[in-house]
Amino acid sequence: DDNMDEEEKQHIMEDIEGLRQYAHFHLHPEEHVVTTDVTACERNYFSRPSAPEQETREEAEEHYRILQDAAMIEENVQRQRYNRSLEHDYFHSKTEEMSASSPVCVKSVMKF
Repeated sequence: DDNMDEEEKQHIMEDIEGLRQYAHFHLHPEEHVVTTDVTACERNYFSRPSAPEQETREEAEEHYRILQDAAMIEENVQRQRYNRSLEHDYFHSKTEEMSASSPVCVKSVMKF
């Protein structure tokens, strides 16, 4: 009976060691894999020819800054268009509005 317990304990300890190694492999993917099997081969997902190009942290930060600048420029352009439209409406208040859509009713607040 003690012999059975020792065998079961040994089997459990082997399972624990295998799980510990498995967890270590996933927690440290940067470490090289050591094997004695001559038929083992690898394929690195990140350095294969068809892999998407990886950005460095600096490139990603620069890309983010460029996108922020582009959004700010677009916002300024929209604001300028809106201001020009208001300016035009203010200085050309006597011009009649034209509409290509179905009938539109407009009430003029200015007396001419």
